[in-house]
Amino acid sequence: STFDVIVDVRSKSEWEAGHIEGATFLEGLNNYGTSDEVSTPDDLDGCKNCTIVVYCYAGGRADKAASILAEAGFKTPIYNGL
Repeated sequence: STFDVIVDVRSKSEWEAGHIEGATFLEGLNNYGTSDEVSTPDDLDGCKNCTIVVYCYAGGRADKAASILAEAGFKTPIYNGL
């Protein structure tokens, strides 16, 4: 299968320790609305019809972020923990 955007929703320290080349870092998307450092679906402006892969370490944060993106009108994202 193909995808257009890879979104990393891990913490900043996890991102800095290493990430998938070309990924977009959206820290806090999985905790939408709970802190000042939260990314929003607006950070993926222009990608409403993109196929999006969302990832974190084990899958829980990616699952939450995928739900947030779907509720915001994005194509149903694909998510998976690494």
